[in-house]
Amino acid sequence: MFKNLAAILVGSLGSIIMWLLVVPYLDTLDSSDGLVGFLGLERQFFGLLGTVAVGVWVDRGRVTGKFALLQGAQLALGLVLLVALLLSPRLPAEFILVWAGLRCILFGACAVLSFRMLSDLTGSRSRGAVYSMVTSAQGAMVFASVICVLVPLWSRQPFTVTVVIDCVSSALLTGFLLRRDRGGERESGSLAFRWRELGRSMRTAIQVYWIPQLRPWNWIQLCFLASLSGMMVYAHAIAVAQRHIPSAIAFASAWFFYGLAFWVTAPLLRDPGGARRWAVRSAVLLVACGVLAGLVGRSDVDVHAALYVVLAFVNAYWIHYSNVQIAERAPAETLGQVRASMLVYLGLVFGVGEQVIGLGLATGGGMSVVGWTRALGGLILLLGVLWVGKRSSLKDQFVPAGAPG
Repeated sequence: MFKNLAAILVGSLGSIIMWLLVVPYLDTLDSSDGLVGFLGLERQFFGLLGTVAVGVWVDRGRVTGKFALLQGAQLALGLVLLVALLLSPRLPAEFILVWAGLRCILFGACAVLSFRMLSDLTGSRSRGAVYSMVTSAQGAMVFASVICVLVPLWSRQPFTVTVVIDCVSSALLTGFLLRRDRGGERESGSLAFRWRELGRSMRTAIQVYWIPQLRPWNWIQLCFLASLSGMMVYAHAIAVAQRHIPSAIAFASAWFFYGLAFWVTAPLLRDPGGARRWAVRSAVLLVACGVLAGLVGRSDVDVHAALYVVLAFVNAYWIHYSNVQIAERAPAETLGQVRASMLVYLGLVFGVGEQVIGLGLATGGGMSVVGWTRALGGLILLLGVLWVGKRSSLKDQFVPAGAPG
């Protein structure tokens, strides 16, 4: 199990190192919060396409082989960018945006495959949900951010170096998955994608989020996503405004806390009762952070830096908690589709949020609005968790005599 977790983490590490330094690279071409916000929107939107495309495909078996196939495609795409950078270190921003869109399609698809693979290996949906986040790009940020701080210090072409790291990590994960797929007992199922059924599969991946078994947690998760969207452009605005360290290093450092939060908050999910209490506490923290951000506005960037750290932990915990609640309620035969659907709405809400907040920050009036929006979202989350807890207690209290517990 450890080898599988380590291999997936290495693959995610290369991807997120590249992603963290593409923003400073774009700054050298055209420094704009609006462009960064568009990149965030693109990341989420094209990641959404990747997830909906493979949701049904994942549930048809041969998960390891399919994962290896997509990682090989990521490697090929990384090599294309590497050759382009070697020929011309200063590429057009349009080329980077097109390349990032293609890469995000594969990135989103691999997120569904890693979740299904880890869920099958652990035999637990909740552990699969937590492990997939810890070993995902979000969890890998705790290591990637340190590398991203060091690379610009010793290389004049840090983005090229990160693309090399990305290619190497993709190659290592592809090799591991191919060996695992060929060794031992072959998983049942087929690698065939069935392109003719793509439209129906995508509709299924979008619609399955709304099946009755997932209520009310699908609605609660959407509220959470809306409340904490825009974290990338928020970190970028803080990194550019602060004057303590170079902005590229500050931006990468912000993601250290973002990634660390997924590792620190994961153990809090072990006990269901304790997990619910932490959900209440984190919702209260979100309200407090939102109110303070709304009052401060743009006047104190150091306050916003501290708020970002707290919000990173709130964000990580709620991603874990809401994912577990939905995964545990998903029908076994549609587990991959449900995970794809979760990522679809995460990508949609976070992507639009990045663009809206980016445009707001570019006009100078976004910080206070973002703060008050998060305070309102935290209040709704708090009421939602308390309502679900009260409803569960009433159901337990009025179970008829002789009925199953």
